[in-house]
Amino acid sequence: EAVVSTQSTGNTKVKVEPAKFELKGEFDPKLKPKKRNNNKKKKKNRQDNLLDWRERAGGQDLREKHAKIVILHHCFDPKEFLEDACQIIEIRDDIREECEKLGPTKKVIIFDRHPQGIVSIKFGTHEAADEAVKLFHNRWFGGKQIKAALWDGVT
Repeated sequence: EAVVSTQSTGNTKVKVEPAKFELKGEFDPKLKPKKRNNNKKKKKNRQDNLLDWRERAGGQDLREKHAKIVILHHCFDPKEFLEDACQIIEIRDDIREECEKLGPTKKVIIFDRHPQGIVSIKFGTHEAADEAVKLFHNRWFGGKQIKAALWDGVT
């Protein structure tokens, strides 16, 4: 049952009634603009770029951005930081110093509570990241053998 209300305030009347929804004219779905799916195009372009054997203008590498990030496992034991939190800075500085020898290092992140002792290093170039993997993989640091790999973009 519809609610209709009329109320007057001073010289104006306000009438409230349920809305009537109806189509004005005729609807032709063929005239409706189609949605463009740019995701397929982007994915195809990305795949084409990865499979392209040519270098881009300026000598840029065709790999994904996340291929400039190196992940180091077993760099530290998180329990060490409970005793002395300053060790986080020391480890970060030691790793940054080693990485700067390979090329521009943009960021070094220590995941101080991760049980596997993870460190993430972002390089300015793909070549520096590749060299870092070669340098750090199976290297000993603080009594632990480090595992190094390029970040897969997910984990």
